[in-house]
Amino acid sequence: MLHIILLVLKIILWIILGLLGLALLLLAIVLLAPIHYKADVSYDGKAKVRAKIRYLIVSVTVTYDQLSGDMNNRLRILGIPVGRRRAKVPDPMTYTLPDDYETGTETAAEADEESAEAQVEESVTPEASGEAGFADTLGQMAETISETADESVLPTPEISYGDVPEATVDEDSTELLDSVYDIDHDERHEQQVTWIAGIVSKLIDKFEKIGEKILSFFEKLFETAEELADKAEDKYARFDRLITRFGIFWNLACTEKTKAYLPRYLKSVVRHIAPRKAKGHLHYGFEDAYTTGTVTGYLSLLPCMHGSKMYLEPEFHERVMDMDLHLRGHIVLGYIFRIVLNIQLWKTLLAARKLKGDA
Repeated sequence: MLHIILLVLKIILWIILGLLGLALLLLAIVLLAPIHYKADVSYDGKAKVRAKIRYLIVSVTVTYDQLSGDMNNRLRILGIPVGRRRAKVPDPMTYTLPDDYETGTETAAEADEESAEAQVEESVTPEASGEAGFADTLGQMAETISETADESVLPTPEISYGDVPEATVDEDSTELLDSVYDIDHDERHEQQVTWIAGIVSKLIDKFEKIGEKILSFFEKLFETAEELADKAEDKYARFDRLITRFGIFWNLACTEKTKAYLPRYLKSVVRHIAPRKAKGHLHYGFEDAYTTGTVTGYLSLLPCMHGSKMYLEPEFHERVMDMDLHLRGHIVLGYIFRIVLNIQLWKTLLAARKLKGDA
């Protein structure tokens, strides 16, 4: 029984080891298999590019022609094309209708115009007899109206206004007015004084309320200023602690080694990605001698310029751009991601994370 259990465990262990080996093999293939790329670029007022990328069993080809505005791409797996090329869609603004369609449209429009003119003529042209009878009737009516207007004379009416009664003044009303104007002046003075005193008391109450509001506003303002000062002091203390910790982090041994390693790593990555083989002709100019000379210096630093059939023709007093380039190179993912194996970099990241957590 024990022998059978050990045999089963042995089989399971071998299966796990086989899966791990297969995963490591696939990872090694992905990281160590090169990505080959090739590009053909020509420019003479219009750009024309053809680029091809091949990785393991997959290849992608992209072509672009600025003159025709056509861009096609093709994917191949094991050399077998997948999908179809993208067909060029005709521009609807430049699409013209056929001659037959235009001719048919013009004849239909002419027929519609002729039918409309015929309907207008029929609606405007009445029968001669009916038109004459209607005109005679209108003439007779106008003559009768003019005759009756001359014979009839309207009489002018006489308006009598009658006897207008004379205005009389009532004695009771005069007595009432006299009683109204006979008011005691002392009572009126007392009423005015009480009214003014009420207004003054109301104004005093309002001023007191306004003063209380102003005092409360300034009290709140002072409290807010004190809170802001406390917060600013806390922020400054935290910032001071952060600066101190950052100074300690910047001077760590792992940070010093990482700072020395990263520039070398970036330079090597740029050299690795740059084309290994280049040939062609590049004629360029920027109307400025300094700019053209600077670009020429940067181009001469590229690795593909050394020992290749690449010809540079700078133009220092004229703006020119004309090229015909053929570039080839390859990229290894493992070479780029070798930074993951740098232990000093991981130590630096852990120290930075600890610094952020303490802050």
